[in-house]
Amino acid sequence: MSRGYRRYFVILITCLCLIALVIAAGWFVRWRGNDWNNAAELAAKLQTGGGFASTLTIPYSAFKRAIFLARQPDVVVVGSSRGLMFRQSAFSWRFSNLGGGTTYPEYAFHLVDKFFTSHKPKIVLYEIDYFAYMPDDAPVRERPSATWKQSGSVRTNPFFLPYRMVLSDRMAADQMLRLLSITPLPSLDFPVYGMTAVTNFEGGDGADGSAYILGTMDRVTSQTAEERFRDDLRCVRGEGDCRHPMRPFADYDHRRIGQLKRLFAELRELDIHVVPFLAPLPPSLVRELQRSDSYGYLQALRNDMRRDLPEIFDMTDIERLGATDCEFYDALHAGEVANLRVLRELATKDALLDQALDHRNVDKIIASYAGSIMAVSDDTSRSVAPLIDAYRAKDVCKGTPQ
Repeated sequence: MSRGYRRYFVILITCLCLIALVIAAGWFVRWRGNDWNNAAELAAKLQTGGGFASTLTIPYSAFKRAIFLARQPDVVVVGSSRGLMFRQSAFSWRFSNLGGGTTYPEYAFHLVDKFFTSHKPKIVLYEIDYFAYMPDDAPVRERPSATWKQSGSVRTNPFFLPYRMVLSDRMAADQMLRLLSITPLPSLDFPVYGMTAVTNFEGGDGADGSAYILGTMDRVTSQTAEERFRDDLRCVRGEGDCRHPMRPFADYDHRRIGQLKRLFAELRELDIHVVPFLAPLPPSLVRELQRSDSYGYLQALRNDMRRDLPEIFDMTDIERLGATDCEFYDALHAGEVANLRVLRELATKDALLDQALDHRNVDKIIASYAGSIMAVSDDTSRSVAPLIDAYRAKDVCKGTPQ
């Protein structure tokens, strides 16, 4: 072989070795991070061994569908991230949480087409967000051909996923270096799936698909109620800049009411019982919205839903149910205890849901954890009970400011 060809051969081999090294490093990081790319296998692991999943390899809809099929539930909750803290512990019937990807009604049609054709639940708890009806929000599509909202997942070649996550700030560079090195990882007494979760555990999704927001709980328990919602309260009072979803509008997007009607009709055609409800807001924020002259469209939306879709239960204001600001971890998201209050109230209005609810456990959890955003309510949360108890002990939030 001539010297010139030998040189090109060495360069080629070197390049191939470097590519192989990059791919091997990506594989090693994912392996050490216990990051799965098979949704069905991960769902099965969670059902049998418990733990927390926070993987970005699997598209969120695929993960939720795998959980759904593994559990074959009688009851599901459908909605945005505001529905993620409904858990199996509230029900005597089998339950699966499908929250996190259906803010807009059109995404729920994907569940009808791709989920409920494989298994049909008896009850769909449908959580409704007022901000999905804002006129400048996502365009209204009758039935998207694309998949359900892929919140959370990063779509790329699995071997290059760690690099993509670092470049997109989804994972810190030092986290990847820890996974590449021989540095011992944090010792945990429960299974954790996902590169970022293994190096910096802040919770994840459990066996029923619900979210355990331990990192969020750690942060917000050092804040008073006023501090948790400060920017949103200032917006409503006209004292600061307003960002979605608190910006005021003259009117809401009426087309989505028609979408809801069609969705509920399709679910009933499948003989699925629908329990739709408007998700709650913190009591202090509800009062400010009522005092403001800029949010008449919210009341108009609630009134029109009452008139055109009387089956929708308005759970916007749950202070009358005993909820306080401290049971919300931000201006939009109710915690586990507030959601249990919602379920208990809905069960008084819906006979089938009343049968599905585990009333004794719901009452016990509310009594034991009133004023908190998380509870030790099931095997998954019991595995992190010391963390939950520690965060509750340092919680500075006291009630609801008047």
